[in-house]
Amino acid sequence: SEPVSDASILIPKKMDAPGTVKSLKTVYEYLKKALPAGKGEDEMQNDLCGIASELGIKNAGVFNPLRAAVTRLKVSPPPFSCIKLLGAEESFKRIEDAIALLEKSAN
Repeated sequence: SEPVSDASILIPKKMDAPGTVKSLKTVYEYLKKALPAGKGEDEMQNDLCGIASELGIKNAGVFNPLRAAVTRLKVSPPPFSCIKLLGAEESFKRIEDAIALLEKSAN
């Protein structure tokens, strides 16, 4: 499927492209450790809520960009279900594509 071409679907309400890049990069680094470690969905969800808190943003500022990056849709099933279906490698590639698009739109 085609990469996200419209950065606006990645950026949550009340956030901007640079803030979304920071959020998505933080989530990406977390997932690169959590998925190979076999963390469960509940644990990852709790950890992402903690990341949102650390970044000083609402949970949607972490989950919505991840969901849009992985599924390439603004509305979709939960991101972890989609990651499981797509596999880590494809999910990571999609997150990387989304970060690159956001970085371009942030400049």
